[in-house]
Amino acid sequence: MAYKKYLAEFIGTFFMLLTICMTTFAKVSSDLQPLSIGLVLVGLIYALGHISGAQFNPAITISLLLRGKMTLKDSIFYILTQFVASVTASYTTIWLISAKPPVPPYSAPPQYFAMSQAISAEVLGTFALAYIVLNIATAKNLEGNNFYGVGIGFALTGLIYTFGSISGAVFNPATAVALCFSGISSWSNLWYYFVGCFGGAILAALVFRFFGEE
Repeated sequence: MAYKKYLAEFIGTFFMLLTICMTTFAKVSSDLQPLSIGLVLVGLIYALGHISGAQFNPAITISLLLRGKMTLKDSIFYILTQFVASVTASYTTIWLISAKPPVPPYSAPPQYFAMSQAISAEVLGTFALAYIVLNIATAKNLEGNNFYGVGIGFALTGLIYTFGSISGAVFNPATAVALCFSGISSWSNLWYYFVGCFGGAILAALVFRFFGEE
């Protein structure tokens, strides 16, 4: 039944974004936070991938739509589900840490980086992540592989280390919304995350189609 894949997508998105928000509030070392996010994503992909495809990211959903692996109707419901999970994760975080003072909002991009640099970092990071997903999870010559979860999770970890100091390394519009609702990021930053994430995802789908599906 269709509702099962939407529920699975909600659960996966919720726990991934809860991990991101909670490790930020807990002030987990910047050297360790990307690893915790990547490891949780690996587990969630293997747990829920056979049900929903384990996208957990509206940008990935858009790239799969352009790839021809999703219908427009499914894409709309997936994206709505991901954003609902995002808001739920942010308010769950607020409730869990209600006894702690809030962390200061991120200055995104950091003061020593221009907005153009931050948007470029989000485009590049999301492009790389989406292109990896398209190849590992949808390419015909890799069909049925058992390493897709590790490949995607570790790729995200590496990309966070690469671009985190420039843009915050969001690569996911649902993550951006969760960071804003939880007070970790400012709402004034939301637009550049959306532009960078969706732009990178669309570019990844176009490049994938250019090179072919094999």
